[in-house]
Amino acid sequence: EMDVNNAHDEVMPKMGRVRGAGQRAQAALDSLAKLPAKAQAAAAGYKKSLEQLINDLNTADYDMNKWMMEYKLDSAMDNAELRMQYLLSEKIKVGKVRDAILNGLARADSLLKSK
Repeated sequence: EMDVNNAHDEVMPKMGRVRGAGQRAQAALDSLAKLPAKAQAAAAGYKKSLEQLINDLNTADYDMNKWMMEYKLDSAMDNAELRMQYLLSEKIKVGKVRDAILNGLARADSLLKSK
């Protein structure tokens, strides 16, 4: 139970950063769209990276919310074996969400270096 809560507690404070990074990436995309065609063509790789980042951040945000809605803290309280199985599967699920969030933020930091 602690492992599940630890993963949640580790990333929950970062959810605002996830949304902020998505907004910054969208702003960067909007700026690219205003460039002359030649400059846009030169930035095609960067544009693709930004689009992928936005998609990944949105997915991580959605997955975190979905996990929180579906997680049942009191699941199988009267059956130790079932409870352990449930907590283990939830630990794996929230771990994947945590990794997606941390990876997305790391990519955002490198793609959107503060000028």
